[in-house]
Amino acid sequence: MLRGKTKDRRRDAFTAEIETLLSFYAPDVVCYPAEGWVPEPVCYGHEGIRRLSATWSANVEDATLNVHEVRDFQQRLLVLAELTGRAPVSGEPVSQRFGIVNSDLRDGGKVGEARFFLSWQEARDAAVAPETHAERREHPEGPSLKGPA
Repeated sequence: MLRGKTKDRRRDAFTAEIETLLSFYAPDVVCYPAEGWVPEPVCYGHEGIRRLSATWSANVEDATLNVHEVRDFQQRLLVLAELTGRAPVSGEPVSQRFGIVNSDLRDGGKVGEARFFLSWQEARDAAVAPETHAERREHPEGPSLKGPA
């Protein structure tokens, strides 16, 4: 029974970490998950962020969120973070680094748009040159040379 209570406390701690993170986001935040993280290309509101975090916590034990760096680019904020935990069967440590580029910064400092990336470098690139990065994401083969149809 003690093990169950310990697991509950750890799960509650992870939930508290996510709820603290949500305090920086507008209730109607629009989230663009990293490709392959969840089936939907867009998640909405605090529930969307909760859904993204639940994908991790449902698949690992002792899930934790560690924020490594936050950088202010005036119109965007870059967050470099890492989810950690243990594999359920083997107990081996597991981790997933990710980055968030926050934009649509509103009065009161709340974030209205969040784009998630599964590599810190990709997140850095998107924070520094968002237009170029967005074009690459929409057209990974490069810009289209076709004119209007």
